[in-house]
Amino acid sequence: MKTNQLSTGVTILITIGLATLAALLVFGVLTGRKIPMISGDRAALLALFVIGFSMCALGISRISATAQWAHPLTIIGYLLGALAILFAAAGYFGFRFLFVHDPRGAMIAVGVLLAAKLVLSIVHSLIQRA
Repeated sequence: MKTNQLSTGVTILITIGLATLAALLVFGVLTGRKIPMISGDRAALLALFVIGFSMCALGISRISATAQWAHPLTIIGYLLGALAILFAAAGYFGFRFLFVHDPRGAMIAVGVLLAAKLVLSIVHSLIQRA
């Protein structure tokens, strides 16, 4: 079955753009800078969650196109994503989970997990090409 899929180059550019936006958002919140259209830490956390979810959707499209659902790196990505969702929920709804006690702590945790997932995605791509 033929599917419509973004080219790898376009996907990489979109992912780099989203990762840059996420890094700037985390940096801005943690340094106390005013961010346009973001009214507070919870709103920034929600924005980071949406950016991360978008990045994951791009990765999932590549995984589904190659049918590598059970690849070990894909499974690690699932676990990191689930952990990011838990940290984001803890920060947003105000409950304690491991070391996350507030939206700022959740921003750090989710940001680190997004970076780890990005590195994991790059490693997975390099393994596929080899």
